[in-house]
Amino acid sequence: MTMTRRAILGATVLAPVALAGCATLSGNPNQIAAQVLSDVNLIASGLANALPGLQVSNVVPAAVMAKAQALVGKIQASAASMSATISKNAAQPIVTQIETDVNAFAALLAGLPLPPPYAQIVQAAVVLLPVIEIGVGLAVPAGAAHAMTPAEARLVLAAH
Repeated sequence: MTMTRRAILGATVLAPVALAGCATLSGNPNQIAAQVLSDVNLIASGLANALPGLQVSNVVPAAVMAKAQALVGKIQASAASMSATISKNAAQPIVTQIETDVNAFAALLAGLPLPPPYAQIVQAAVVLLPVIEIGVGLAVPAGAAHAMTPAEARLVLAAH
């Protein structure tokens, strides 16, 4: 099969786009670690900053609130144990624990009529979990599509 000039030129036009896509996916391992660390800290701070408002809203019963505070405390402790110099292998069990705690937090509050912006904050934390898992090399099962992108989730968590 011979290649035409059109095929060759078409490939050269698309090559930079394809290579740029590869660079953002694989990138520098240090950059990935920095983004993972940033996302982990955003989840921890976003959920911690949401707790006082949830408590004041009188929507969350005291017993549920105590469990929520304990879970956020665990998330913060796990986030604090990560650093920019941690290897992907060392970060994997920490990320797995954060995932477990964030999912437990979301499940704990799932049936409650959370006022804005609290439901969105919980959703944002859940949206970032697969991004963090991929960042440390964990396999991520296919999940349901989320209403927000990871970039939007970062903005929501950073705002609270």
